[in-house]
Amino acid sequence: MTFDYFKLINSITIELKCSLSESIRLIMLCAYCIHHGYKSIEDGVMNDNIAHAIYHRLHNIYNISLEKESRFSEILYMEMGTQLKINQYTEVIETLFEQWNLMAGRGQRESGMPKEIAQLSAHLMKDWKEKDIFNPYAGFASFGIFCPNTSYHGEELNIDVATLAKLRLDAHGMSINDVEVADSTRFEWLGGNVMVAMPPFADKLVDKANSFVNFSNFKINNSLEFLIAQFTALPGLRKAILVTPTAFSYQIGGYKILREALLDQNLIDSVIELPSNILYGTSIPCSLLVLNKDKSNQDVKIVDARECFYQHSKSIRILDIKKCIESITSEHTTLNVSTSDILKDNGNLSYDFYKRSQLVYPDTYKKYSLDDLICRAFADSRHGDENGRVITVSNLPFTPFTGEIKIEDLEIASVAGLTKISHPCIIMSTIGQARAAICPASQDNPVYLKPNIIAWDLLMFDLVDANYLCLELNKISAYGTYANRIRVNDILKMEIGLPSKEEQIAIFTEAKEAYTLVKAEELGLAEIIQSMKAEYINNVRNRKHDMAPYMRQLSSGFKLINTYIDREDYASIKNVIARQEDAFKRLQELVNILSDEEEFGNPEIVNIDEFLLELENSPYDKVNYKILYDTDSPSLEALGLPFHTSHSNNCVSDNSDVEPNREPLALWVNIGKLDLKRAVDNIISYAAQHGFVDKDRTDYCIWVTLSADTHKGTFNINFTNNGLPFPEGLTKERYGMLGEKAGKTGRNGKGGYIVRSIVEHFGGDYDILVGNETSTVRISLPIANLDENETL
Repeated sequence: MTFDYFKLINSITIELKCSLSESIRLIMLCAYCIHHGYKSIEDGVMNDNIAHAIYHRLHNIYNISLEKESRFSEILYMEMGTQLKINQYTEVIETLFEQWNLMAGRGQRESGMPKEIAQLSAHLMKDWKEKDIFNPYAGFASFGIFCPNTSYHGEELNIDVATLAKLRLDAHGMSINDVEVADSTRFEWLGGNVMVAMPPFADKLVDKANSFVNFSNFKINNSLEFLIAQFTALPGLRKAILVTPTAFSYQIGGYKILREALLDQNLIDSVIELPSNILYGTSIPCSLLVLNKDKSNQDVKIVDARECFYQHSKSIRILDIKKCIESITSEHTTLNVSTSDILKDNGNLSYDFYKRSQLVYPDTYKKYSLDDLICRAFADSRHGDENGRVITVSNLPFTPFTGEIKIEDLEIASVAGLTKISHPCIIMSTIGQARAAICPASQDNPVYLKPNIIAWDLLMFDLVDANYLCLELNKISAYGTYANRIRVNDILKMEIGLPSKEEQIAIFTEAKEAYTLVKAEELGLAEIIQSMKAEYINNVRNRKHDMAPYMRQLSSGFKLINTYIDREDYASIKNVIARQEDAFKRLQELVNILSDEEEFGNPEIVNIDEFLLELENSPYDKVNYKILYDTDSPSLEALGLPFHTSHSNNCVSDNSDVEPNREPLALWVNIGKLDLKRAVDNIISYAAQHGFVDKDRTDYCIWVTLSADTHKGTFNINFTNNGLPFPEGLTKERYGMLGEKAGKTGRNGKGGYIVRSIVEHFGGDYDILVGNETSTVRISLPIANLDENETL
C-alpha cells in the first residue's frame, strides 16, 4: 500500500501552522537524521551541518517552536522509520521532492527542474567522451544525479535550495560538496568540459555580468544569454545542454542576435522542442538547446517532441522519455536544416517553420507557393465610416469547421482607423496560432478589420476550395515577438500541395465529420444534452408551479372587481387592483428568471493586473482564507509583456520574497469591468462556500495566477483553492451549465453559468482543472493593446 505523504504533510502543516513546503522540509530532515543513525532530530542538528542548516531555516525563519515540534518528533520518527524499512532512503527523498515541486510557490518551483529533462539530457550525453559536468543554476542538482559524469560541480546562489540539493545528493550516494553556494555570474569555477543548466526564465541580470564576457558585442540581459556567452568564452567547455523557453528559437531582437552569432560559429548542434506544461510554475513550452564546439557538419537537427508526454492530471504533464528518444531518431519528427538556410530566415530554429517546406506530397498533388494562390485583399482604409461590424481575433474560430463568419453576430463599434472589406474573402489572424475563416462580406454588408486581422483574396477559384485552404492556413504557427505575430511575407513564401478540387472538398468534409465525432465523444455531448433538457424541463415546471398562485390571484381579481363595481365599493376595488399589481410584478420577475436573459455592460479597456492586485487586498469576508496574486513571468515575457518579479504567491510557500508595493503593469483586456467583477466574485464566493468548510483549518487560500497563452493571444487567469475538491464528475461543460449545483452546498446552480456567459460574451473561454488537493477555475480573455485600442 502506498504511503500517504500528503496526509502526513497536511497534518504537520495544520498543527505547526507552517506552510506545506516547510512541512516537507521537516519530513526530509527527519528521514535524513534516521538514515544517518541519529537518535532524534535534535541529535542530528547538533552533529550534522546539513541537518543544522535545514533546522535553522525552519526555526529562525518560520519560528516553529521546539515545544510544538517535539510533540511530532516521536510520531514522525516512528512513521519515517517504518517507511525507511519498507522503501529505500533514495525513493523516500525523491517522493518528497516530487511533492515539493507540485506544492511549492512559483519562485521555489524554478529550482525544481523536472528530473525527466535531466534523464533526456543523459540520453543525449551517453556517447559523449566529455563527462566533466559544470552545472550553473544547479537548483536541486537533477543534472548531477541523472546525467553520466566523471565529475560534477553545481553552483546555486540560494542557500536554502543548495542545502536541499546537498541532502538530495546524499540520498543518491553522491558527495554533498558537489554543490556549492555560489554566484554563477562571477566565473569562480573554470573547470568542466560540459555545461548543463536550466537558468531561471524571465530574470534580469545586473550590469556586473557584462564585465566578465563580451560575446558578439551583445549586451547580456538575462541568465540564458549569460550562459551562452560563458560557454563561448571558456575554451575548456566543449558541449552544452541548456533548457530554454521555446520562444528563444524564433523571437527577434536579442535572441535573434544570439542565434545568428551561434550559427555563424557553427555551435548549434540540435534543438529539441518539448511540450508545454511540463515545467513547474509556468505553462510555457521549453526546448533543449544543444551546443557543440567540435561539430563536423554544417546542419542543425531540429526535433519535434511536443507530443511526448503523458497526462498526470488535467493541468500537469510529465515528459515521456521513451517517446522523446523515439522522436529524436524518427525521420517523421526530425529535420536537418543547413545553417545557411537558417541564417536566411532570421536564424529561426522552429520545427514548424521548416517542416512545411520538407513535406512530401502524393504524386496526384501539385505543389504551389501560397503567393500563387492568394493575395492581399483590397481594403479601404479611408472609408470615413463611423460605425460598423468589427472583426477581432476572438471572432475567428479555433477550427475551420464552423462555417462562414456570421456578419450579423459581429459587434457594432466605432471603425475609425480600421480597414474596410466589402467583398467575400478569407479572414485570418496574424498572431498566435493562425485562425482562418470565410467571410461573406459585401457592399451592403461590409466588415472592418482590427490590426491583427488580414484578408486574402483567392486567385485561382478553379484550383482551390476555400474551406480546404482555411484548413491548411490553420496549420500555420506564429513566430515573432509581441504576441507572436505571423509575418505576411512568411505566409506567402510557404508551399502547399493541392489535389483536385473535388478531392479537396472530400478531404475537408471527411475531416469535419471526424472532428465532429471526436468532439462529441470527448465532451459526452449526448449525455450533456439530455441533462440540459431534463434541467430545462424541471426549471419550467418549477416556474409553472411558482406562477400558479399569482395566476389564480389575477383570475379571481377580475370577478371581485366586477362584483365591487356593481356595489360601487371603490375602496375594495383599489385593494384588489393593488393586489393585482403585486401579482403582476411577481409574475414579471418569474418570467425574467425563466427567460434568463443576460445583460452585459459595454466593453472597455481594463488593466487586468491592477484589477487582480486590488483583488489581493479586496474587502471580501476572508475569515479563514486569504487571496494571493502573482504573474507567470516566463509566459508573459514570451509575448514581450511586462511581469512582476520575486513574488511567490502559492499558499504552500512562504511570502518572504514578496515584492512590496507592486505597481500595476500595462496588461490590458477588453471587457465590461463590472461584468469581470461579477464573474470573479462568483468564483471566489463559491470557492469559499463549497471548498472552505473545515472551520478548524487556518491555511485556506485562493491563489490567483496571471499567465499568457502564446498561441491564442489570451491572458489565462487561474483561481486555485486548497479546499474541498470539485464534486466527482464535474466537467467544464457541467460547470458552465445552468442549474448545475456543486454538491451538497450548491445554491442556485448559476455560478458557473454566470462565469461562462460573461467570458464567452467578451470573446473569452473558461475551464476547470483538478490538481493534487486543489481545484482551479480558469478564465481566458483576449489580450488588448492599449496604444492601438485593439484586442489581440
